[in-house]
Amino acid sequence: MIKLERILFTSGPVSFIREWSKRHTLPGFQGICLYDVFSVLAAQIKQHGLNIRAAAISFNLVMAIPAILLFLCTLVPIVPGSQQVYKELLHFVRDFTPSSDTKKVLVQLLNDFFKNNTTGLISIGFLLVVFTASNAMMGVIRAFDRSLNEKRKTNFIKKRLRAIRLISMLIGLIIGTILISVGQGYMFGKIMSWLNIHNATLQAIIQNSRLLVGFFLFVYAIGYIYKYAPSYTIRRKLFTPGAVIAAILMIAITSLFSFWAQNMSNYNKVYGSIGSLIIIMLLIFLNSLMLLIGYELNLSIYILAAKRKLKESKKENNPVRKE
Repeated sequence: MIKLERILFTSGPVSFIREWSKRHTLPGFQGICLYDVFSVLAAQIKQHGLNIRAAAISFNLVMAIPAILLFLCTLVPIVPGSQQVYKELLHFVRDFTPSSDTKKVLVQLLNDFFKNNTTGLISIGFLLVVFTASNAMMGVIRAFDRSLNEKRKTNFIKKRLRAIRLISMLIGLIIGTILISVGQGYMFGKIMSWLNIHNATLQAIIQNSRLLVGFFLFVYAIGYIYKYAPSYTIRRKLFTPGAVIAAILMIAITSLFSFWAQNMSNYNKVYGSIGSLIIIMLLIFLNSLMLLIGYELNLSIYILAAKRKLKESKKENNPVRKE
């Protein structure tokens, strides 16, 4: 195995990529070459064990999902334009659910909530969301804190309040995204008429721009978590390389996984409805892994930038004397 690794790493294409990465950087990497960043990233991943932390995050997220869905599905039917929201949710379920059996379960769940009076569940759903979702966010906080060599004692109540604040922001972002989709559906025709735009291709491009808006909101949410979830505060922008790469990886993983589950997987045929649960849990685990990789990437850039700054300050304080 060691000989195979040596042959692989000394091969022509790998050597070319390695030498190229030593001379190039990317926006947001603070001028640090790609080779150094990904070398530190690999060391961080090897040292802190992403699999265990991703599994812990996944467990807490699985526990929180039913309560969040219960609250959102009981809240949405009472807001104006609920039928448009219902249609948008159906489109989302049909586009992103990994299997046909999962689609049927989720569509039936949406039908039950939107067609039956469930306003009495709002208060119960809110309390469940606060408890289970904050537990999930505290799992993310603990996973992030394990990456830091400096251990800090934090007050449990403060950590819980920070988790609730982060979850409130994420829920508000989800509701805002839904309202933007609904508003675009209502106002799109009127805006196109007002701007005198009748070209079908141009209208399609403008209408699909909501995907770009959704992507930026997704990156913003991840960046917000990266900035405010860790107990050790690091000054960084919300739009970071780690947040962008994590968002791209999570979207790619979800799309590829959905394609695999719909076309090549036999889980549903073998396990029935339990197969859908296995697929959803595996998808949550993979997305948790991507979230941690993005955070570790930001941390690697921060570590290298701090080391470079320390070296520069030492040179300034101890200038080389010319004889």
